[in-house]
Amino acid sequence: MPRPALSALVLLLIASLGPAAAPPRGRGAPSLAEWAKTQEARYAYGMYFKTREGWARCGWIVEETKLGKHDGKDVMIVLSETYTKTAFDGEPSVKSEKSKTCFALTGDGVIIYAESTKTEDGQTTFRKAEPSAMGLKITTRQEKKGGRELTRDVAMVKDNLKERRALDVWLSGARKKGDRFDSYSLSWEDQDGDRLQAYVYKDQKRALVGGVEATVLLLQLVEDGGKMDAEVLPDGKLLKAEMGGIVMMKLEKESEAKKLAAKVVDLMDTSSVFVDKDLGRGRNVVGLKLEVTGLGEYKIPTSHRQKYTPGEKGKPGVLELKEDFRVKEAEPLGKQDRAKYLEATPRIQCDAAAIRDLARRIIGKAPNDLSKIRLLAKWVYRNLRKSYSANADTALEVLDNKAGDCTEHALLFTALCRAVGIPTREVGGLAFVSGSRPLFGWHAWAEAHDGHQWVSVDPTWDELYVDATHIRMSEGNRDLAWVNVAGSIRLKVLDFTKK
Repeated sequence: MPRPALSALVLLLIASLGPAAAPPRGRGAPSLAEWAKTQEARYAYGMYFKTREGWARCGWIVEETKLGKHDGKDVMIVLSETYTKTAFDGEPSVKSEKSKTCFALTGDGVIIYAESTKTEDGQTTFRKAEPSAMGLKITTRQEKKGGRELTRDVAMVKDNLKERRALDVWLSGARKKGDRFDSYSLSWEDQDGDRLQAYVYKDQKRALVGGVEATVLLLQLVEDGGKMDAEVLPDGKLLKAEMGGIVMMKLEKESEAKKLAAKVVDLMDTSSVFVDKDLGRGRNVVGLKLEVTGLGEYKIPTSHRQKYTPGEKGKPGVLELKEDFRVKEAEPLGKQDRAKYLEATPRIQCDAAAIRDLARRIIGKAPNDLSKIRLLAKWVYRNLRKSYSANADTALEVLDNKAGDCTEHALLFTALCRAVGIPTREVGGLAFVSGSRPLFGWHAWAEAHDGHQWVSVDPTWDELYVDATHIRMSEGNRDLAWVNVAGSIRLKVLDFTKK
């Protein structure tokens, strides 16, 4: 099972809005430096996960904006610190990150320096962005013995003070329901260094804020299909945000925000979808019919092995699944899709010599792509230690650690396949787990195209052609639409068949 990335948009919302104050309302627009002065503030937020007993604080975020200097130049500095302490299936997990971003106070107020130090379960990754001839040079270094250092150049990113100021003006101006504002933040993982978020105005209300009645904007932040509902003051101060009915953050005194719940939240229990029938060993299930509720606007993908029929007049929908199989008619990839699923990215480093050489050794003289896929999946299954605490952001990190959960297994498998010319994509969704309480947990696997069709592969559980309990709901690590239903989806077993 993967670690749920349910807090990702929460952190991005903070980074995009940040602490803010209303801009001066003088005769002329204030200069960038004058506007930046109004942004100086420090705020703290408690981060909560939904449990059966209610909301439990399991982390915190502190954001500070101030004026300062970098290399002798006047800048606006945005500091951020986050900390979470949770568990997953009983295995503890502690994550922290400190970041610093310096914006120029001239021109568009571009980023002239940024850095981030992230530690997950004892593994630390340091990143920095500095000016280059192209725009920015991004360096990633693993802080461990023999750790790798990787660099890449990107054009100047769209996250700048001009855009942040425009968001500030939009928030404090007149809007109508459905109005949208597009904003960007610096992304360490994305190919071009940009990450897009859309702010959609839903409504507003009057509420007591600090004992004073005030107007509160009701916004929805949309990123890669993921949606977060937020309450924001017109001056940009974030009060509360919630997504998927399972993760929430709210503005609190810093001392209060850092008081975590006495009982560590186990995300396996929090995020899983429990069912009333035990299907036994999932890999033996060849056919499955489920009643589905709680999807809202989310649409389950369909394929030759997965069919969803919506219910009529508010009744539950029905999802029918089959163990994956060889289709009769070939479904070749187009040139554009083939290029897309062979591409090297900062995360899927299929062009790295270590990954290319390993993939070639594994496949040897395999006669066809299906045989190569089988060999690569088997190698990942046998050589990666199963662990929820060996977190990694890139395929090279997974290869260095030789450990991880399903996320790392799918990531390394995808990179190895692409390295030998096999189009491959990471996918995710729900899969059945038998235990003291039968459940469907969030899981990641992959699909590789062998020239005939997309072949589903689960390198964590050693399955080529996955069983009927694999419910595909997303593609790639940036497809976040599933998060919207993480806390609301309900499944009921109607029927199933086994080998």
